[in-house]
Amino acid sequence: MNKLTHALLLPLSKGYAFATYVRNWLFDKGVLRSESFHVPVISVGNIAVGGTGKTPHVALLCKVLSGHYRVAVLSRGYGRRTRGYLLATPQHTAADVGDEPCLLKRRYPEVTVAVDERRVHGIRQLLQLPEPPEVILLDDAFQHRYVKPSFSILLSDVRRPLYADTCLPAGRLRESFAGRLRADMVVLTKTPAGFSAQDLARERADFHLPADMPFMATSLCYGALQPVFSARGSLCGADVSLGALRDYAVLAVTAIATPAPFHDFLQPWVARLETLRFADHHAFTARDVLRAVRLFDQMPGEKKCLLTTEKDAVRWDAAGVPDRLRAAMYYVPVEVTFPLHDEEVFFAQIAAAWDKTDA
Repeated sequence: MNKLTHALLLPLSKGYAFATYVRNWLFDKGVLRSESFHVPVISVGNIAVGGTGKTPHVALLCKVLSGHYRVAVLSRGYGRRTRGYLLATPQHTAADVGDEPCLLKRRYPEVTVAVDERRVHGIRQLLQLPEPPEVILLDDAFQHRYVKPSFSILLSDVRRPLYADTCLPAGRLRESFAGRLRADMVVLTKTPAGFSAQDLARERADFHLPADMPFMATSLCYGALQPVFSARGSLCGADVSLGALRDYAVLAVTAIATPAPFHDFLQPWVARLETLRFADHHAFTARDVLRAVRLFDQMPGEKKCLLTTEKDAVRWDAAGVPDRLRAAMYYVPVEVTFPLHDEEVFFAQIAAAWDKTDA
């Protein structure tokens, strides 16, 4: 966005910020009601539109907490073609429940995953299950104030921190920077290699947080390549190491908010990188497949493959993809890591949700 456009949109941003301020004030004063529940409800969200890494952080909580508790994830299911409350199964597609719930259910089948635009209604439905959850994770619910979470985690992308942004439409914030103070913890996501404690201290100063509010950093760690479809590819079998791609031309197809970290990660590992980008949560069509096939066929050499993210992988329909492309399609799984080795601090803070619920 150029400076002139930004200046023209700034008055609209101020109006938007005022409207969200009034809404939050109504919740703070009890005019609009927030509902609490008798089980811990952990919210993972952000203030900025676009990708801050919510899904990998929800996945981390699923991975750790499901070893000790019955865990449920509740999402609105953005981009799905259904409406209302729906309990996800491994057979559901992204069109049924949304890409992120679909990914989580396939990765963690033991975790209960549900979608509902009305989060209060969705939680009530989950609590009526024969084996109700002992902890509920709310995906992307920082602005959904009709639910009062036991613990709220606010994420901010290190590449575009909240303090350096402004409200829509001139910026990307869903509400003003002041909203960060509702969080119980702020996490700076997608931090680069070499991110230090000194870097974190500088960022904390810019966020102007209360002294007792936890503030920590996470990074993304990419794993071995996995085939998008059940048919195994022709590279190295089911799992493909990144080192095997040194001589490959790669077409990276993404439909996520911020694909730059994914592209930056791939660049050193491949001989040639071509990119094809779509809007966040884009549902791939037959026309998109033809476009990908054309670009794939135009890449030189015999050693080539198509790589995508795990979230994008659940939106590909095998029926419309030619065999030669299907055999060369892999996704790159991603997990959250803690560059400053403060995992124990992170989960100790999460444990406060139980204390707040019991109080």
